Amino acid sequence: MVKVSVIVPVYNTETMLKTCIESLIHQTLHDIEIIFIDDGSTDHSLAVLQQYKKKDNRIHILCNEKNLGEAASRNKGLAASNGKYIIFVDSDDYIELDTLEKLYCISELHHAEMCYMGMQLHPEKGMDVSRLQYSIQGNYPDVYDGKELIGRFTRDKEFFLYLCSVFYRKSYIEEQNLSFKKLSVGLGGDFILRALCHAKRVLVCSEKYYHYRVHSNSIMHSANVKKELLIGQIVQYIDVLHYFSQDENSIDLVVFLENLWKKIAGGIYNLSISEQEEIESRLETQFEKHIFHMLQKNKRIYGIEFDENVRKEIEKGSSVIIYGAGYASQEILELLHQYGIEIIGFAVTKRKAGQMSMYGHHIYEIQELTSYKNKAVVLVASNKIYNQEIQSTLDLYGFCNYIFLNIEI
Repeated sequence: MVKVSVIVPVYNTETMLKTCIESLIHQTLHDIEIIFIDDGSTDHSLAVLQQYKKKDNRIHILCNEKNLGEAASRNKGLAASNGKYIIFVDSDDYIELDTLEKLYCISELHHAEMCYMGMQLHPEKGMDVSRLQYSIQGNYPDVYDGKELIGRFTRDKEFFLYLCSVFYRKSYIEEQNLSFKKLSVGLGGDFILRALCHAKRVLVCSEKYYHYRVHSNSIMHSANVKKELLIGQIVQYIDVLHYFSQDENSIDLVVFLENLWKKIAGGIYNLSISEQEEIESRLETQFEKHIFHMLQKNKRIYGIEFDENVRKEIEKGSSVIIYGAGYASQEILELLHQYGIEIIGFAVTKRKAGQMSMYGHHIYEIQELTSYKNKAVVLVASNKIYNQEIQSTLDLYGFCNYIFLNIEI
């Protein structure tokens, strides 16, 4: 048995593949196998793999006769692997040369089933990734129960569902019968969630060993990504709900479910009939389809309520403006109606083309409402990460009475 199996699906990454391969064959831990699965590449990726295989007998090449996707490719790699530990690497990324040695040693020392590592983001020139987080930021020095860690990560707003950021003990994967579902986006997160739900010994290594390259050809930037991501998140939600039903005392899974619901609910409500039917057809079990139907019926996403101080502030103004045009705005509108309060309309910083009204009210650009700057109360219904940016805009146009509802999306 080799110490580590590295599993790398490959599809048309010829220009970046060599950097990936070089980072693997020159690892300080030599007792490894590197399994490449060519997923029907139409460029010269396979030729590059064959060239390196002649130089290094630790390289194994599996080929799909046609493009089957990352899920099927990784499952094929898992089935062929012989390592004590498993790591997944994307063929357009690379890792530090001592990555496998460090992760192997620390996992052996603590008998870990899973071990996280830090990630370094490398965006394509000119690409703005300032709001992307692709690495765990906090300090987690202990050995953790997986469910407990899900709750901690969620409360700390960590990015923890990226498949390639985890080093796995293969026997644990086999014990839990883990494999990849047929999802284009989110398949790694689904795999990790199912792994974490049962894990008893999880480590978090803060060193940024993994180098993640963000580029225009990445699946995360494709035109269809939002729908695919939503499908992946729906499956993640259902999986955790399923595991939660088997462990009703896990508050950590409840925290994750509440957080994920806020992220997916708006997307679910915005689906067309044909998109709903397509998503349902791609869910694998009747349980998943049933939960998807239930999610479509749930109208409360954020559970917004006005406390006494907010109500008093609203009553001070002669009129109300809702800043934001998302689903949180809808909840606020419904809540205001319960109090018998009408609004001037919705305000945004920049109105999208053709976006003129919502829920029977006009959508204004904020500068169009400056005549109300001294008498209106502005209720900010956007994700709280944009509070500073929105406050600067409101101050710029002279609005003096605004309330941030600190919504987390």
